[in-house]
Amino acid sequence: MALSELYITEVKANARTLYTDPEALLTDPAHVITANAVQANQRTGDIQARLQASPIDKLTVQWGIDTGDVQDCSDDCALSGSEGDGDTVDIDAPLCKEITLQVSEETLRRLGAGGGSPEAIQRAAQVELARLLAVKAAKLDTWVNAQTIIRLKALHDAPRTGSAAGVGTVTAGVIDVPSASYNRKIVGELMKMARLNQMGSPYMVDGGSLFVDFFNAQLDGANGEGAGDAARARFFREYFDLEGFLDSGITEDTFLIKTGAVGLFYKSFLPNAPRETAKGQIWTNFRSNNITDMIYDVVFEETCVMVNNHPVTVHTGKLKAHIGIHKAAGVDATRPGILLLNKAA
Repeated sequence: MALSELYITEVKANARTLYTDPEALLTDPAHVITANAVQANQRTGDIQARLQASPIDKLTVQWGIDTGDVQDCSDDCALSGSEGDGDTVDIDAPLCKEITLQVSEETLRRLGAGGGSPEAIQRAAQVELARLLAVKAAKLDTWVNAQTIIRLKALHDAPRTGSAAGVGTVTAGVIDVPSASYNRKIVGELMKMARLNQMGSPYMVDGGSLFVDFFNAQLDGANGEGAGDAARARFFREYFDLEGFLDSGITEDTFLIKTGAVGLFYKSFLPNAPRETAKGQIWTNFRSNNITDMIYDVVFEETCVMVNNHPVTVHTGKLKAHIGIHKAAGVDATRPGILLLNKAA
């Protein structure tokens, strides 16, 4: 079974079946909680579709701001006013990473795959290629998630002056919260801070510092005396990404994020239907099964090498991710959208 569009279509279908069952991959499942949290709350309308269609691989998005102030009443027959202002932000997918995979039919032959017949080895190679595609895609999912956390830290805003007084002290834009206060009881102060920063109803992404306390509070909700604490633990849309924070390497503990303040985007350059090139490569893409809206580009090729004076087919593939994580236009120091908290010693 030579490399072909049909061959890769079957590989993708087999990989999709494995991809939905992490245990079948014989590897750790993808860590994707933060990436999915951002996509679930980003409110970006058709921006992803427009970015995908953009011939220059970039969109400029404008967010209108009203600069007028309330004034004393004046002559209605002589109207005057100030024009609105606007902030813009460029949306693109500049972060690029790739991961390769390879299957040698000689290796499968020596392992006795399918009894060692050439036909059985070719079929085993296709199955292994599908497995590796699923495994490598899951690893890219984890990378996307870690990059989302890293970018959230880079993009975070300092809270408005005085708004964090009941939460902690602000150092270099990070809110240091006393360890004794880092529990479900802080929810009221967090909501007050969010209101003062005009964040509406934010969501929370935590690396584990609040996990045990919130988890126990929800379990205690079955008891009459624990109902209040259980309600506190459910107040925000909470995402506990213990694995993702470890992957990212950041040392802070919790993000409080305004709905719509940040978005995760991708750019794919290859078609969904496998296409054979003049070079003999197969170009296609592969949709993530773990991140809500994420597509990776994939290139496959096969080469012939000589091993002990006989030809051997080696199948090689590469998955590539092009992503971008951006704050919305209009989210800045005046209108904070991402607050970062740290559990102080």
